[in-house]
Amino acid sequence: MTRLLSKAKSDPKRLDAADRLLKNGDLKTACLIYRRLALSKPSRNASEAARHRLEQIQDEARRQRVLVDLELDEAIEGRDVVARVHDVFTQYRQLVSKYGCVPVVGDQIRRHVSRQRRAPVFAGILNEAESQRLWELGKQHEREQQLCCAYQAYTEAAKLVPSQTAQRAKERIAELEALPEIITAVVECRKLQRCHEMFQIAETVSEIDPKRASQRYQWIIEHSPKDSRVFEEALARLEPDQR
Repeated sequence: MTRLLSKAKSDPKRLDAADRLLKNGDLKTACLIYRRLALSKPSRNASEAARHRLEQIQDEARRQRVLVDLELDEAIEGRDVVARVHDVFTQYRQLVSKYGCVPVVGDQIRRHVSRQRRAPVFAGILNEAESQRLWELGKQHEREQQLCCAYQAYTEAAKLVPSQTAQRAKERIAELEALPEIITAVVECRKLQRCHEMFQIAETVSEIDPKRASQRYQWIIEHSPKDSRVFEEALARLEPDQR
């Protein structure tokens, strides 16, 4: 947007640039320019035109949302409810992705989709698929004797209520917690995950902020198991006088 505005010095040229962006599918940048023009003072012809463009986009977004709402109503009343509900919420996500950048209406759509997502009838359907995926992941970890990873998969599945599989996951968590070694393993696993997250942060900032990266590497050395790969990698990144 900054590059375009530096070339288009007058409001009519900026309005024309936004129109071209909209036509080419760059709704986000177009809306940024329209909004800037619409809020400019004093109000000019281009300001009014930009406000009109935004209102048209907002009206179209609302119209699209109503159409998806109607499909959701039909999904509940028809056959193959589960598949159709998932399809409708895919359309909701596409709406949020497309119109989330539009002033006012973007937030309205996000709040509307969130409310629909939390409605018990839809939450149960949507949560079941994800909780089932996590349940199967947990069972796979158990078959591979990775109980700490299984425990964490079940923990995530148990959060997805209302869902039948979420209840099964809660019951399996209770069974695992009866094993004396599981809690210790879970604590160590989470600590190791945190160390890996810190390592990724350190790697990301190492060139632009070496001091901050060194602090992260040092934290990893102090908190990770001494026989872990992440400990060795963090130690190798530090200067000899920092170790």
